[in-house]
Amino acid sequence: MKNVFRLAMLAPVLLAGSGQPPNCQADIRVAEMKALLYFDQDGTLGTFDAMDEGPDAPALWNTSIGEGAAGGKPSNTTVVLVRITGPHDSPWNATLHVVATAEGPTPRSRLADRRISLKPYLGLPVVWIPVVLYGTGCARVSVTASVAGSTPGVTRAIAFRCGE
Repeated sequence: MKNVFRLAMLAPVLLAGSGQPPNCQADIRVAEMKALLYFDQDGTLGTFDAMDEGPDAPALWNTSIGEGAAGGKPSNTTVVLVRITGPHDSPWNATLHVVATAEGPTPRSRLADRRISLKPYLGLPVVWIPVVLYGTGCARVSVTASVAGSTPGVTRAIAFRCGE
């Protein structure tokens, strides 16, 4: 009986935790994504956002052989940049999860499934995390980025396509 009483007296101390707000991680979120073509032959990055939509969207037709917005330089690799934001005093003990899937050449080919710790970015209110996708250029790519334990993630597409 004494042990139960001691446990009851200790419970508020145990539940108080380390003094961190109970849901700090929820304040860390994916704010934005963009994608840049990587030109394999000269090691440079494209200057436009391959995730742009609407009338200003880049022509991502046959980029693997250098056509369309690739401007004569073949690109088979894409760098996705994920912008993470959060309070300056946040613990950033969270994990970024990025999944990229291409519609082909086989149905729903997985290009990336990465989990990246955000701990190295402690104290930064904004950080851009790069994720490299290999084998891009002919199939539409869907990219979803989310922070574990936070608000819902962000899903964007890269409208690659190939053909005559």
